[in-house]
Amino acid sequence: MAAAADALERAAYLSKQQNERGRRLLGAAKDAWLAGQRDRAGTLLAVAEPLLEDRMHRATGKQLGGLIELRRGMPEKAYQLLLDSARDFADLDVHIALETLVLAGEAASFLGDPDLAAEVGRLALALPESSASHDRLMTALLVGLASALHGDAADGIALLREVVEGASSMEDPAQLLWAGRAALYLGELDVARALYDRGVDRAERTGAVGMLAILLDRIGWTEAIAGRPAQAAASAERGMELAGELGLDAGVALGSLALVGAIRGDEQACRAAAERAHALADARHLRIVAAAADWALGLLELGLGRPGEALDRLLALAGRSGHPGILLWAAPDLVEAAARAGRRDRCQAVAERFERWATGSGLPVPAAAAARCRGLLSHGDEAVEQYAAALEYDRHAQRPFERARTQLALGEELRRMRRRSEARTHLREAMEVFERLAAGPWAERARAELRASGETARRRDPSTLQQLTPQELQVARLAGDGASNPDIAAKLFLSKRTVEYHLQKVFAKLGLTSRVELARLDVTGR
Repeated sequence: MAAAADALERAAYLSKQQNERGRRLLGAAKDAWLAGQRDRAGTLLAVAEPLLEDRMHRATGKQLGGLIELRRGMPEKAYQLLLDSARDFADLDVHIALETLVLAGEAASFLGDPDLAAEVGRLALALPESSASHDRLMTALLVGLASALHGDAADGIALLREVVEGASSMEDPAQLLWAGRAALYLGELDVARALYDRGVDRAERTGAVGMLAILLDRIGWTEAIAGRPAQAAASAERGMELAGELGLDAGVALGSLALVGAIRGDEQACRAAAERAHALADARHLRIVAAAADWALGLLELGLGRPGEALDRLLALAGRSGHPGILLWAAPDLVEAAARAGRRDRCQAVAERFERWATGSGLPVPAAAAARCRGLLSHGDEAVEQYAAALEYDRHAQRPFERARTQLALGEELRRMRRRSEARTHLREAMEVFERLAAGPWAERARAELRASGETARRRDPSTLQQLTPQELQVARLAGDGASNPDIAAKLFLSKRTVEYHLQKVFAKLGLTSRVELARLDVTGR
């Protein structure tokens, strides 16, 4: 009996020692992850997991494993690990369970499956109710996205608005990241950009380089959607550089760069980025990345005057291989391609869904896009009325490229109605914006319409700003805002010598001699 008791006591002691060692290894894995040491974090976690017996520690291990998989671009593995972890945390810690479900929702978004988003929303609603404000906002985010993606636009949008309104008190970069998702879905591009910018500032100040890479990736995507190619390219490339150093995923950045190429009509750059995006998406089931590339290729064809090819490419977004979130932003391009290809019947379902989203949102960017869609599907006075409404909705030009396209469409319609003087005003303004954005094919279309209206428009020399590389543009923007060379070096994770080199190139390309002249120049890329 005594021997048996001693054996049981020894087994309990060894089990306790084993669990304690697992707990220490788990802590070391978390520290390694926060320090940007992804491979070390994964190795430590693999050793720790078999040793963990405590429920809380096992749930934490699954959460960390899911986060690692998510950030290295493996959403399928990440989704299941995060969902299992959230279930384990459900009766242990509601706050951590919700944080884990937010990550699972991000994985679901990459996979582009509304049913997965719905599952995350149901689990969030099933958790015990929390009185903490950020817990309520996380629940609103998850249920709102699930509702919106399943076609319940009104309820989903109301919940996402609640998230955006509550984001004013957020400081954690991870929270600002998911609040930006809500703003982006609503179509509040400037708000999304501001939230991501705050996250970047906080991540830079705390040295959270992994989160910084992700936020830059999202800024690049937001700027690409907004139609600001210079800023999109700068943020996307900087995010990709950081992500590459840390071994993190940067698939969204490839979609951003493909869109930049499409806006500019740079066929080689667009197709190269899209090809890389498709290869990555096929290997990792990143449907959002493949859909972004397809959108970019469709927009490229549209800009190059091939609406039939554009429509075929964009229709894929509405099929099983598409992505509901990307389709919302691409819908106006699909409608334009269908209208110009004489196949309007092919866009009816997408146009109706887009109209419901714009109506439910009640915000300027979706309203402007919906009005342009109605204009494209109309003729004469009705079309003119819709285009004018679109310009009024987006009078602050949150999407300069899209606003210029509306002006181009309005100018084309007015010219066909022989209202040439009115047409010229809009065509001239559209051409100037296209030239500033280096959107070559679109500028040429506006120029051709101006000639047809009786006005000769000279082709401007390419803007010297377009000669700057993305990193030179970042350095120029910060220097123009008054940042010192050491500040710029710290902010961009560059050496002071590299910053000095970039500034020399900026001054030479722009023909400037001082920071005072640089401060007077608009280098925002907008």
